[in-house]
Amino acid sequence: MSLLRGSFSVVIPAAGSATRLRPLTTSMSKAMVPINGKPCIDFILDRVLKESNVGKIVIVDGPLDDIRNHVGRRYGDRVTFVKQGELLGPRHAIEVGMNAVPLDEHVVVWLGDAIILDEDVVFGLDFLMTIEAEDQSPWCVWGGLGSRLYVNKPKSTVPGARALVGLYSFSSSVAAKNAFTLTTGYDISDALNAYERMGRLFHDLPAKEWYDIGEPRTYHETRAKLLNRKARAFNTFDYDADLGLLTKRPVNPDSAYVNTIIAERKWYEELTKEQSMFVPRTFPCDHGLSMTFSSGILLSDLLLYDDIPESTWSYIIRRLVNVVEKYFHSERMPLERMASFKADAAIMWIQKSRWRLNEADLDQSVVDTLMEFADQLADAARPVGAIHGDLHLGNVLYDPQTDRLTLLDPRGRFGDTYGKSGDALYDWAKLAHDMYFGYYALVANAAPNPLSRKIFLEVAPKDDINIITKGGLLLIATAIPLHYEDADRQERMRRLVIDNIDGLK
Repeated sequence: MSLLRGSFSVVIPAAGSATRLRPLTTSMSKAMVPINGKPCIDFILDRVLKESNVGKIVIVDGPLDDIRNHVGRRYGDRVTFVKQGELLGPRHAIEVGMNAVPLDEHVVVWLGDAIILDEDVVFGLDFLMTIEAEDQSPWCVWGGLGSRLYVNKPKSTVPGARALVGLYSFSSSVAAKNAFTLTTGYDISDALNAYERMGRLFHDLPAKEWYDIGEPRTYHETRAKLLNRKARAFNTFDYDADLGLLTKRPVNPDSAYVNTIIAERKWYEELTKEQSMFVPRTFPCDHGLSMTFSSGILLSDLLLYDDIPESTWSYIIRRLVNVVEKYFHSERMPLERMASFKADAAIMWIQKSRWRLNEADLDQSVVDTLMEFADQLADAARPVGAIHGDLHLGNVLYDPQTDRLTLLDPRGRFGDTYGKSGDALYDWAKLAHDMYFGYYALVANAAPNPLSRKIFLEVAPKDDINIITKGGLLLIATAIPLHYEDADRQERMRRLVIDNIDGLK
């Protein structure tokens, strides 16, 4: 929390594209690279907006409009945009942004790809946020050998120098503007030197929570480290970077949380060798679930934030459907589980729906219709030997470098039965609630991808499409109480249910 008197402006240069992350991304601004469902720019804005004395926020974007479209939808007029007409580098982008902020405030420059979550920062004092970097060659470094000079991407290590991570705070917006407008060049090192020649000396503020997304390796590591910040997480995560091992533990010893982990472990234990090819590798762990951390990007993130051609999307989704149907749904349910299948289907579709809908704040007529859908789904339930149980795009990774799909976070329980068996329609309904109805767009308050519903209708089984879409809408409705932390999101979900229910009767 800032203790500085007076307000401070924020300039966020974000004109660059995520070229170094290709082929994980195709065409998006680097600030829009998503981390577990949240674009990089959102981490920055959410952190800045915690400060009560933040003033004008200016984002300098480039030729793409993806940042301003997303930010405008999510943050409204709280943020101002200016275009960097020519991509002349970060120093010029900051100069463009400086021209749009008041000259009677402190000013902070925060690079659009810098995820920094440190608390108790006094924004507006003269400081540079730094880290110690073993390899200094990709960085602008500061100091070392008794010097206060800034060196951009040194060819040899400068002993004692610190790497700048992309957060610069200036006590004087006038001096900062002069430093960036009266210097030239691509990088910012000359401007920082110029600011100090004006008699304003930065102090070093070591970063405690800085995360790198500059290349695929560091992007995947950041995804792993930030899993604990994923919304509505029922688990905590520990990540061992040396082993590439992720350990999931329940957030508390409550039986519901513990049983969720136990169920997931049981699911993995029952997989065939072929099914195991499409999931992380697991390892024995008495206190949780340990698994390899898989590379790739979530299909939900690609759906919302990347501009992927229809042919590519169709290929990926058809691959996903083929994997699920060929290697999971084709397995027959064992007789000992068939005996309880109808009862389990009633629990999943009817009992759970009734309990959730009582907390969804929907008109009784809407609830009654949804419960009719639940009855129909329980009757139509199709027993198979293996399902995922939570098959939405936020639980599927795609790695374009290997053309590999990885299924994450299985339910591991169908009704009262632990393990991998269940109702094939439940997987389809989960996919429908995401692709047909746009669950993730609702949650993120993002524009839905128009290709999503079209491709889903192409791959979904035609004979079951009516019951599948009923199941998808029902799952949207029953998720409303789970999003208690965001009333606006709940209202978007209610509106979608109300707008679509009559067309499914």
